[in-house]
Amino acid sequence: MNKTKKIPFIFCLTALLAFGFFIQKSKSQEVGAKWVVPPVVDADKFELSPREDDSRFVVSKKEFSGVCDKSGKIILPIEYSNIRLYTCGWIYAYKKDKYHLFNARGENLGLPYDKYVIHNNGTAIVYKNNLCGLINMEGEELVPLEYEQFKKNGNVFLFKKGDAERLFDAPAETVMPAVKRMAETKARAVLTGYHYLNFGPNACGFLSLKGDTLVPPIYRFGSMHPAGYLVASLDGGVYWGVIDTRHKTLYPFTAQKIGTWTDSGLLPIRSEKQWALMRFPKGDVVFPFGQYEHVQVYDPHKDLFLVVKDKLQGIVDAKGKVILPCAYTYISQYDHITTEIAGPDGKRGFWHRPTGYLQAPIYKGIKNLADSLVIVYDDSIRHALLDAKTGRVIIPFSDFWIDRLGNYFDSHKKYDPKVVATYKAQLHGLYNRKGKLILPHDSVDVYAVLADKSFWVCPHYKDSALNYEQRTPDGKVLRSMPKIGGDLKQFGFLITFVRNSNGQQTAKQYYYLDAEGKEQYYQSIDNLQENLRRVKRNNLWGCIDDDNKVIIQPVFEELENSVDGYIRVKYQGKWGVLQNPKFDYFKDFKEEK
Repeated sequence: MNKTKKIPFIFCLTALLAFGFFIQKSKSQEVGAKWVVPPVVDADKFELSPREDDSRFVVSKKEFSGVCDKSGKIILPIEYSNIRLYTCGWIYAYKKDKYHLFNARGENLGLPYDKYVIHNNGTAIVYKNNLCGLINMEGEELVPLEYEQFKKNGNVFLFKKGDAERLFDAPAETVMPAVKRMAETKARAVLTGYHYLNFGPNACGFLSLKGDTLVPPIYRFGSMHPAGYLVASLDGGVYWGVIDTRHKTLYPFTAQKIGTWTDSGLLPIRSEKQWALMRFPKGDVVFPFGQYEHVQVYDPHKDLFLVVKDKLQGIVDAKGKVILPCAYTYISQYDHITTEIAGPDGKRGFWHRPTGYLQAPIYKGIKNLADSLVIVYDDSIRHALLDAKTGRVIIPFSDFWIDRLGNYFDSHKKYDPKVVATYKAQLHGLYNRKGKLILPHDSVDVYAVLADKSFWVCPHYKDSALNYEQRTPDGKVLRSMPKIGGDLKQFGFLITFVRNSNGQQTAKQYYYLDAEGKEQYYQSIDNLQENLRRVKRNNLWGCIDDDNKVIIQPVFEELENSVDGYIRVKYQGKWGVLQNPKFDYFKDFKEEK
């Protein structure tokens, strides 16, 4: 007969309650982002970055500091100051007029010694009674404490006692995986197939992928060509030369200034106050010294150069063919779709490179250069819209100013409010790219153009200025929302003010992208930071992305801005760290390069 062992009811109830609390707590922590540090830190301040893969970090409370790991375990209590963490595991901390040496587990290995010199390879030189030795992070003496002198020579430690010497081959310095990944990413971003050595601005070089030194770390580098041509300086940047990744000198270190590379290996160089253009790796002269007062790369992909003659700018190609004559005081950057040019009299024109259309400088100003449709205005500040490819007029000159709004153009002007009673004394209309007026000038300020070709507008006539309206191009009003204040153009959300039951005015905010009847009201909405906006709802913080999708649930008492992809949050009274799911530090690093 099987006997069933009885479990006390109180024990079962306690276990169930504990399990239920655990489930509830675990569920509450599913906030839409990965926890890097769970909400276990009881501190005023701590720093953490994905650039370091160390599981430990320093926490501070008032004037004291300690060390935690990412599980919240206390490694050093919060009673020290001037704590330094070494990537190999050492902890160096100051307390009561003395520095202490701890290993990664928080064991104080420095107590038997008078002082110590820490190396980021898991060893430390220790001193007692004017004698020195070497220990590891287990406290074992690798070199006995009986030597009088210590000297480091590269990766070799030299201990001396009288005439006796002892050599110790030191382990390599410890590098965290994230730091190594970042260095490798930087190396690939600089030059594919090599490792970039950087011991300071004037101590850079290159290794092969096998670790062999190709270029010793004795240079300050300037621009680098993917083929392995390096602008370099030996004296900190006074004189420059060109070398390759085999450490061969391609141009002597005599240039006062060197420009940037083109894809084909062309490089502007200034020597003896004169500019030239040279082609590498042979160093052939393309434009001789002194032919132009200044030479700089204009388009590195098509070998176009901005040159100066008689203090006026022009553009030529590598064969010396004149693309734009030296007749301008200003030529805008090459990556604009439309290039702005300025004449000696200050007037502005434009040049459309793909078609070659050139508009002489006759305007006061030009806007929207990132487009083939450019906005021009004259001395009277009258605006027009032109097709830069042909010079054709899309919107004729009028007293209305023109600004681009998405793929449309907002036409607006100020006027005498005594004549027509409107809210902001402005009239607005909206044109499409073909010059068709799709929203008439009926005092409507256009705030946003949505993908479904509807528009958020604010009618400025005073009897309707308290509402935003969502309209279709044919004028149909889809919905309206109350409005006082706010800037939809800049921030992408509306600000409303409502009165509570006590008659007090309270600010609330919501996105214009919210579906009708499903508007999410926020007490606060921040600008975009590392692809997320902080929002506050019901006195708790969370994050949404630029499409108004909730990424991190608003459940936190405090939530700081994302920094390096990490977000510090306070949850149920304790601090933790979330990983920003919309941010990739290494991807961002490569894109910046």
